[in-house]
Amino acid sequence: MLVEKNWSKPCRAKSALDKIQQKLKLFKQFFKGWGFSLQGELRRKKEKISIELAQIESIEEAGLLNSEQIARKVWLSTEYLRLLDEEESY
Repeated sequence: MLVEKNWSKPCRAKSALDKIQQKLKLFKQFFKGWGFSLQGELRRKKEKISIELAQIESIEEAGLLNSEQIARKVWLSTEYLRLLDEEESY
C-alpha cells in the first residue's frame, strides 16, 4: 500500500528512465525516514523497559518479589530480548 501510494505520486521527469530514477530516489528517502523512525521507537521502548526492569531489580534486592512483580519482570525481560532481536533483524 505504501509502495503503491509513493509510486503513484506525480513526477516531472522528461524520460521514462528519469521518472524511474526519480521515483526510486523518493522511495529511498521515504524508507530512510521510516527506518530512522523505527529505530527511534525501538530505542525508546528499550529504554522504558530498562528503567522498569531496574526498578523491579532494586525492589528484588531489598526483599522478595510478589508473584505479580515476578511475572512483570519475566515479561519485561522477554520483551527486551524481542526488541533486541527486532533491532538486529532490521
